[in-house]
Amino acid sequence: MAVKDTDKLQSNNYSADSYKHWKQQIEAAESWRSAFVKRGDRIVDRYRDEDNEYGNSKYNILYSNTETLLPVVYSTPPKADVRAKDPSQISKRKGASIIEDALNYYIEASDFDDVARLAVMDFLLSGIGQIRPKYQTTNAVEEVEIDLETTESVEQVVFEEVQFEYTHWRDFIYPECKSWNEVPWIAFKTRMSYEEAAEMFGKEKADLLNYEPIKTEYGKAAKQERTAINKALVYEIWDKLNREQVFFAEGTNINAPLEINEDPLELEGFFPTPQPLFSITTSGNLLPVPFFKMYESQALELDAVNARIESLVENMKRRGFYDASIKELSSLNNLKDNEFMPVKDWTTFAAKGGMQGAVSFESLNEYIQAIQVLTDRKEAILQDIYQIIGISDIRRAQTDPRETLGAQKMKGRYGTIRISTYQRKVANFFRDVLRIAGEIMINQFDPETLAIVTNRPLDTQRDKQTEEITEVGVRDLLTDLKTKSPSDVLVDIESDSTIVEDSEEDILRAKEAIVALVEFTGASTGLIQSLGIPATSEILMGIIEKFKLGRDIQQEVEDHLANIKKNGLPDKKDPQEILAESELKQAEIKAKTEQMKAMIDAQIKKAELQVKQQLNIIKAAELGVKVDLEQQKIDLSVLDSIAKAQALKAEAANPKDNAIVGA
Repeated sequence: MAVKDTDKLQSNNYSADSYKHWKQQIEAAESWRSAFVKRGDRIVDRYRDEDNEYGNSKYNILYSNTETLLPVVYSTPPKADVRAKDPSQISKRKGASIIEDALNYYIEASDFDDVARLAVMDFLLSGIGQIRPKYQTTNAVEEVEIDLETTESVEQVVFEEVQFEYTHWRDFIYPECKSWNEVPWIAFKTRMSYEEAAEMFGKEKADLLNYEPIKTEYGKAAKQERTAINKALVYEIWDKLNREQVFFAEGTNINAPLEINEDPLELEGFFPTPQPLFSITTSGNLLPVPFFKMYESQALELDAVNARIESLVENMKRRGFYDASIKELSSLNNLKDNEFMPVKDWTTFAAKGGMQGAVSFESLNEYIQAIQVLTDRKEAILQDIYQIIGISDIRRAQTDPRETLGAQKMKGRYGTIRISTYQRKVANFFRDVLRIAGEIMINQFDPETLAIVTNRPLDTQRDKQTEEITEVGVRDLLTDLKTKSPSDVLVDIESDSTIVEDSEEDILRAKEAIVALVEFTGASTGLIQSLGIPATSEILMGIIEKFKLGRDIQQEVEDHLANIKKNGLPDKKDPQEILAESELKQAEIKAKTEQMKAMIDAQIKKAELQVKQQLNIIKAAELGVKVDLEQQKIDLSVLDSIAKAQALKAEAANPKDNAIVGA
């Protein structure tokens, strides 16, 4: 039963009143969910095939459906997509990109995929799945210099991270409420050894706890094995009303909470976890109904039908009677293939009608007819279950070859519509998990940590000459994010990033997007004239969002449209004006080409004159005329100048190519 509002605490403290309050709250919540826990255990037992009500003849349709739904609703870890609420603010956009890179880093570096699969499995079986983004630090003792002669040992954080922790559905507790927004507190059941409790609460409090062997979570109570390590049950309570974290445990001499911490994470929504993955809920009741409950009666009938078929098949044996006076018939079953046995009194044997007259077999027709009826009923039950749970036969890779392609697509679309509800619910849950993780990073992380995991500079980089900012550092961006509201940064996940890819569908969607954009481009001028730039811009953004073209494309288009809204469309030039500008540009290119040719011709003439002078000096030397040693040396640089001049002349011979080079 629920605890009355008058029993709420004004504040938590280390008193008997606080202890009594939380003891009543925990007991009431455990009592409220006790039937739900028993039902969940029973469903898990069936999935694990530990419920042997029908022995080995049970048809485990729960296992089959769960294994079919699991890869459909979740296939791959999500990809974070973080954006600034106001994209015009560049600093927020850059800060959002850092949080996005950090989230994706921890998703890839951690065991997120395993944790996600466990949570989704709980969602499909018991009806509740939960993941907790947990802030973890690595500390080390370092010597800090107080003054020139004094040092002090200080424990400092050397690394920090966000771990995605799986929370078992039985260990997540909340009180009876009509909706999640009304939930005043949540609690995590934690089991601690004496060493763990002593490290967290101190030896004095650890000595007061009750340590018992812990039962395994799965399996019937009669089969549960006890572990060798005794542990104490501790409740980690998050009190939203007082924004405090309270550790509570029962013990012989305990009369106060073990520990109280004021708003450890400073989250906007306070709770360190999002609303759980609920299977089926109704207004006014937060306890979900497991999916299996919707077709449990059909599953039990399926077990009964399967058991009868197995019994009939077991009884379908070759049995009958034979004439005892013909002793050879008793050895008939021992004969091998194509082997015959002699009969001593053939005349008597033949007179009795031979085998037909001497042996009478039990008829199997009744068995065959009964099995056929039961098989048809079994198939009908399976179809009922698939209809209830929303698994169409196209999703189970079963089709009728006589069906048309249109019929198969319609069945597949129907199955997709039903299952897409589960897919959206799972995707939204992961989005909320990442939102809390991103908020933890903004509130708790040191800039050095984010700089390391995102491979960004810690401090803002500036040009050495102009002092202009070349790249904003993580320290400044994180400081800017801390001064804003968490809602200024929108954390989401990429569309369809958690479900299996469909290459054909992706290609078809890309083609449709291109066609839509081409048609919009052709009609944009008329739309602007009739609707205006703002409305036309919204139409374009609607097309981009519908076809999910990605954050980068959407951001580029938004920036371009914002510039158009601010400055208007660029002036459209008259075709005659464009032609005149083109002719003027061609004339300028031609003039530059002629000027270049004149310069090259002058260089060539100068080079030829220098060569002629060098040849005269050599000829004089051959005739015995004394010439200064320096004058006798042939200036090789002159020859090089000639070669370069000839190359320039050849290049200038083609004005068109020369114009392209100079463009």
